[in-house]
Amino acid sequence: PLKELKNLTKLWFNFNQVSDISPLKELKNLTYLYLKDNPIKNVPKEVTEQGIEAIRTYFELLEKEKGEKPQYLFEVKMLIVGEQEVGKTSFLEKFKDKNADLPQKDARTPGVVVEKNNFPINKDNFEHIEELSQDTFSVNIWDFGGQKIYHGTHQIFFGEDAFYVFVASTKEEINKFSYWFNTIEQLAGDKARVFIIFNEKYGYKNEISLKNYKERFTFINDSNIFEIDLKEDIDKIPRLQNLIKTRLQEMPKVGSSISTTFMNIRKDLEKENKNFITFDRFLEICEARNLQKEEQIKLISKYLDGIGAITHFIDNEDLRSLVFLKPDWLVKTLYKILHDRTITDQKGVITENDIKTIWQEENLKFKKGELSKLMHEFGLMYKVGGQDRYVIPERLPSERNYDWLHESEQLLRFNYRFNMYMPEGIMPRLIVLLHSYIENEKVWKNGVHLVYGKYTFAKIEQVIDDTYYFKIRIAGTQKKEFLAIIRNGVEKVLSLFKKLYKDELVPCICAKCKNSKEPYFHKFSNLQNRKNKGKKTVECDISFEAVNVNKLLGGIFFNEKYSLDRGGMQTTINKIYINGDNNSVIQSAKGANVGIKKKS
Repeated sequence: PLKELKNLTKLWFNFNQVSDISPLKELKNLTYLYLKDNPIKNVPKEVTEQGIEAIRTYFELLEKEKGEKPQYLFEVKMLIVGEQEVGKTSFLEKFKDKNADLPQKDARTPGVVVEKNNFPINKDNFEHIEELSQDTFSVNIWDFGGQKIYHGTHQIFFGEDAFYVFVASTKEEINKFSYWFNTIEQLAGDKARVFIIFNEKYGYKNEISLKNYKERFTFINDSNIFEIDLKEDIDKIPRLQNLIKTRLQEMPKVGSSISTTFMNIRKDLEKENKNFITFDRFLEICEARNLQKEEQIKLISKYLDGIGAITHFIDNEDLRSLVFLKPDWLVKTLYKILHDRTITDQKGVITENDIKTIWQEENLKFKKGELSKLMHEFGLMYKVGGQDRYVIPERLPSERNYDWLHESEQLLRFNYRFNMYMPEGIMPRLIVLLHSYIENEKVWKNGVHLVYGKYTFAKIEQVIDDTYYFKIRIAGTQKKEFLAIIRNGVEKVLSLFKKLYKDELVPCICAKCKNSKEPYFHKFSNLQNRKNKGKKTVECDISFEAVNVNKLLGGIFFNEKYSLDRGGMQTTINKIYINGDNNSVIQSAKGANVGIKKKS
């Protein structure tokens, strides 16, 4: 048996059918544990994802709870998504009540509406549980506005454990199937649970074939596609309701055992009946339930945050002071900034007084600073250093009104090209992440000018035509160092997505391409592989000339990781080796007044 392997230190158990991991508590020497993609029923996923120490802490809680009535999870988050005016809110109303009135034709969901709906548990689905701890199943429903401005925030709320209802119109041209299916796959994985509703509005019968999408996306199948006129087909509504309720109760985590202490603290927090509480108050509630150790507090915080019961950034010193008890209130409050008329009139730039005015109805008192930091954390807004100015990149003008004065210089050029799909909101989030480098507020919705030290300048620009790509151009004395910082910023933004198909591209420097406006671009990964295998040249596909790999790469590659901190923004960059000189980067970075610390 596994529990007898007392000296085991590392265990790989990915992609198996393990449902009970209680033997792990006997392995005192275990330090590395890999449990990805297992149907574990006796420890919440939010705990297992934190590693073996969190699992041990959880089992300690369960040991104290012996003799108490077992608790089980009967709660799911359901996200309603799709383009605007396809019937998302109509579905929500009919899901709750088949006789409900539908919203007015011109009514639009402002950002997101979050509601809770309860219905009886189908006990036949849970015969393996000797005694159910409750009779009611809860579904937290998030109805997202379909306007494009909100698309870039989906990465904040989408996740693997949610159930997705994609509402489409039978008028194919307004649905953007590829965007929505790709977004769900990227943020929830290819095992996402998706239900598709074709709303036959105004008598348009469905003639849309999803054949190609079924071949591409594993979560699309005929059993989860429903055709209905939400306004006229009243008799079909109960069948739709029952199908959705059945699918919700089939979600992987449903019926999993939960710590009684966790459930009790959750109930205590609901009794607070506030939009948010202080972290000190949260600690009091935990201590009243005999949770006092730091690792226990972190565990309950991350668990409740993971299931969407609260929003709390316990690992972030700047944001941990508030525990948000009503995620819907938090989302609506943040969205108020995004779609306020003031932001539109002032082209994406607001002041402290503007923020106070927009949030004046929320009785926030002295909490506006924390919410502003949260906007920054989500990649929605940043504060201009030393000024009373906040910038919302998503609401900036799309066109660039600034000249870049370095086009004639020797440039380091680097591109990102996305194949098949590019998520919304990448450029605004990248702008927020790199905002401390912005040169004289030269920023627009699709691009930004940056400065590093005194003599290095960069331009990042998103270009959209037949493909999606970013162009990075850098001039000055520390081009390679600045590229490392920018590349790391891009990778951090993209890390939220599960399997983006993208290429990093380096322009060719052969005689024909060197001064061309449309040079051939080599894949950066291919160049690195050639260098690592001792290949000295690569052929240009335009001129067929052999080009030196080292010169294409500029003699740089990335290895050890370092932490770079500038102006309160901390990010991680790779140590750069330039022509074998390990010290040149550290010295030059110090000269640029940027602190570099080795990441522990």
